[in-house]
Amino acid sequence: MSTISKMKREPALVVFDCAPVMMDVSPIMPAHENVTLRAFPQLSKVLVSSVPLLVIAGLVYAGLFIKPKPVGAPIPPATFERGDAFYGLAALSASTIWAGGTDGKVVRTDDGGNTWTRQTTPTHHTIQDIAAWDEMRAVAVGNRGVAIFTLDGGTTWKEGKAPVSQVANKLMGVRVLPGGGAWAVGEYGALLKSEDYGASWVRAAPQEDAAWNDIDFLGDTGWIVGEFGRLKRTTDGGRTWTSVNTGVQTSLMGVRFKDAMHGVAVGVAGTVLVSGDGGLSWKPAPSPVREHLFDVEWHDGRWTAVGAKGVVLSASDPMQGWSVAPVSHIDQAWHTQVDAVDGGVVYLTGGTMVALENGKARPLVR
Repeated sequence: MSTISKMKREPALVVFDCAPVMMDVSPIMPAHENVTLRAFPQLSKVLVSSVPLLVIAGLVYAGLFIKPKPVGAPIPPATFERGDAFYGLAALSASTIWAGGTDGKVVRTDDGGNTWTRQTTPTHHTIQDIAAWDEMRAVAVGNRGVAIFTLDGGTTWKEGKAPVSQVANKLMGVRVLPGGGAWAVGEYGALLKSEDYGASWVRAAPQEDAAWNDIDFLGDTGWIVGEFGRLKRTTDGGRTWTSVNTGVQTSLMGVRFKDAMHGVAVGVAGTVLVSGDGGLSWKPAPSPVREHLFDVEWHDGRWTAVGAKGVVLSASDPMQGWSVAPVSHIDQAWHTQVDAVDGGVVYLTGGTMVALENGKARPLVR
């Protein structure tokens, strides 16, 4: 075995004969640090107290001068959202339909309601009614006196120039006439006329403390209905209007004439009035409901009236009685407007949008 190996296994013991030495085992601080803290006793406190201020200053700087850049394309708004209600509807055919409602929303379908497109409008005020001349030109009116129009199928909507009141400005109904004419009615006696497809409007009657809810025109003869059973009639294209006594005090919500002589007006508490002389006089017709009725339409030889709780009335002769049925056993929503197209398809809008075909209800919004 080598000497080195042996030495590793048998280490030598060395003993020193000396007195024990006492050593300071406390932590040793470098001389320069000890000097600094002793020389500047407040420095550490100042540094610690400055940290929150530095953090706040950094955040303020980031908020003022560092602008985040968006990443990716913006998310388009949903076509239909929870809480939507559509008060006005314009059906041009069984395929093409416009509807307007809450938050200034206008939607359109060109396939009978299977798919819809949300169109961008210049307002967030609720749309109360919408009407169309053709597939390219339409007009809509609503709260705060809003009146918007499109000339390109809804690709762009613009705000029309309409007079406003200092008291109330909600526009409730709009009707279009051939050649770009349009009439709108609303609160505080609003009766407005346009001759340029809704781009500009003028007052056709003085303001008054009453609201008009609906308007209808056939040629130069027109009718408006409103609060407290009020009704006016014109035979000169709206240049002059004459009040007509309806015999009721309940508010009238909708009016429609099937020809120059025969018309129906409906209103709150199931009110139904019938005229056979062009609106010069009106008679109450028997009504099977007490729910409010909001609109009436003539189509395919029958009258259809709609209202609260999903009520739909139908009659060929209102004086002989109405048949009544809800849209379906599960749809009890109120409906503010009814429209119809050739072929017998009837469209309802309000709390829900529904198409009635051959006695069956088909939801237009899925």
